[in-house]
Amino acid sequence: MERGASCRSPAKLSANSQTTKPALPRSSAGHALNERLRMKGYKAPSFEDRAASAMQAKEKALAKLKAKPQPDAAELAERAARQVERDAIAAAKSAKAREAREEKQRLADEKRAQAKADKLKAEQPKRTEAEQKAARDARYAARKSRK
Repeated sequence: MERGASCRSPAKLSANSQTTKPALPRSSAGHALNERLRMKGYKAPSFEDRAASAMQAKEKALAKLKAKPQPDAAELAERAARQVERDAIAAAKSAKAREAREEKQRLADEKRAQAKADKLKAEQPKRTEAEQKAARDARYAARKSRK
């Protein structure tokens, strides 16, 4: 059989001719078309290419920034007011935290002082019975003198 010839009968060929794709032309133009459709290899960009594309990107970003409309005075005043409000809230929050730290420190100092006083009291020597009796008698005498 010839190249490109079908082994089907003409009746079957006409029935299926709508579903089959036409073949690419077999000329030298077809060969050139196939060459153009073939994917070319990756070519790494040179330093100059990368620098140029970076410069273009910077210029594009700068142009976009310049095209952005500037805020008017009312909007700037509103932003400043919101910033002052945020600063006031932050200052109040830090003052509250500072007061809490100071209170915590004061309580810790009091606890330390109480522990130190308890320790000193525990370290005092015990009084003898004679000393205790003398102190008791002194209290009684003071009570009698008040009456």
